[in-house]
Amino acid sequence: MRIPAAIRLKQSAAERAARRLLPRTVTLWKPSADWRIALGEALLFMGASLAVSWLLNPHDPFWTEGGFPWLWLAAAILALRYGSVIGVFAMAFALAGWFLLQTYGGMGGEFPRASFLGGLILALITGEFSDVWNARLNQAQAVNAYIDERLHALTHNHFLLSVSHERLEQELIARPFTLREMFAAMRGRVLREEARDETLPAAAWLMQLLAQICRLECAALFAIDGRQLKPQAVASVGDFGALDESDPMLAAALESGQLTHVQSEPFVEDDQPSRYVVCAPAVTSGGRLLGVLVAQRMPFTALTLETLQLITVLLAYYADSIDHAESTRPVLAAYPRCPGDFALELVRMQRLLATAAIRSSLVAFVARDAQPAAEWFPRIDRLRRTVDVAWSHTDGGLRVLLMLLPLTAQSGLSGYLERVGRSLREQYGADLESAGLKVHTTEIGEAPLPEQLAAFLERCRA
Repeated sequence: MRIPAAIRLKQSAAERAARRLLPRTVTLWKPSADWRIALGEALLFMGASLAVSWLLNPHDPFWTEGGFPWLWLAAAILALRYGSVIGVFAMAFALAGWFLLQTYGGMGGEFPRASFLGGLILALITGEFSDVWNARLNQAQAVNAYIDERLHALTHNHFLLSVSHERLEQELIARPFTLREMFAAMRGRVLREEARDETLPAAAWLMQLLAQICRLECAALFAIDGRQLKPQAVASVGDFGALDESDPMLAAALESGQLTHVQSEPFVEDDQPSRYVVCAPAVTSGGRLLGVLVAQRMPFTALTLETLQLITVLLAYYADSIDHAESTRPVLAAYPRCPGDFALELVRMQRLLATAAIRSSLVAFVARDAQPAAEWFPRIDRLRRTVDVAWSHTDGGLRVLLMLLPLTAQSGLSGYLERVGRSLREQYGADLESAGLKVHTTEIGEAPLPEQLAAFLERCRA
């Protein structure tokens, strides 16, 4: 079964703000990222402008004999839209148009050097303005995408806490695990089985978990490779049988990227009858579709809003665990005791550096003895920001508290270290030096992350 090219997910905060604040023509007619299309657009736009100018003023289409040189506005618009390179190309096209009109169009007069020089300077100034703000816009979009992903994960964690305190205490009293332990076990199983190169690692364990918690009687989990749904079940409970790939509920779930059930429109009114009860896709925070859960039978009393929300969160966490396991495999292979969250943020920050040139930093607080590490590391850890991630690493007799500071370049580390030192002096009357701690810092670069960590830890041991 072929999956639709695009899954309709919720718009990001940046996209919603752009649609609300910018004119509709700006958001619909966006500049093309392909330089060939940009050159073609500049060629057509400049040619049309020159033709209109020639029709309005055939004796002086470049408006050099007085008044405002209106033709240079076309070059300025192209420079604002695509940058200084396209602006210079537009002026070169206008220069070629001058010689063509002088040769074949019967236009006389000397070449207007001052007018063309002014147009070129105007195109360069507007192009430089466009280049600077396009770079800032790309960085802002990259930061917003990262913040949206973190917000998505925080939303799942918030729901996780509410379900832990309400649902587990009331309905899962007889089961020997909590939701937090369940997620930790899921992450560990995915990391262990992901190395076997399976399409959906730990799928059988996940199906047994869903069957126990959500009371699924007959259900199956199917993998999606690229945009192709594989009809063979990766894991199942009950006698599921063959998958009906033309089922309308399954098609609606794959198209929307959201959970669909028998009480959803239009299935509740039997306009499109389905043989399934629930179809829930496993979608990562970045919108990547990895699989779909299809439930054929479950008790009517189990089909509640809380159960459907729990299925959605479990599948989303499962999909993110697979996605994170693939990206963090090199770091965790080199440092098995590294927390998964720390390795994941390292990968994200290196990705931000590659895509938007946004730098992040690592700070290491080094203690030679166990006593200062046990006393001061928890206090420093309590001072970190919400976005910061910590890893307490032990290497022989060396104890290191690694603090990852996202979106903080080397120039911003002085403010962080000053804040930590001031807080320690105000609360405990000691600074980092008197506490027996040494501080090392570095920026995350483009080299492989295991090599960067090894070099940084070696510097801490020196």
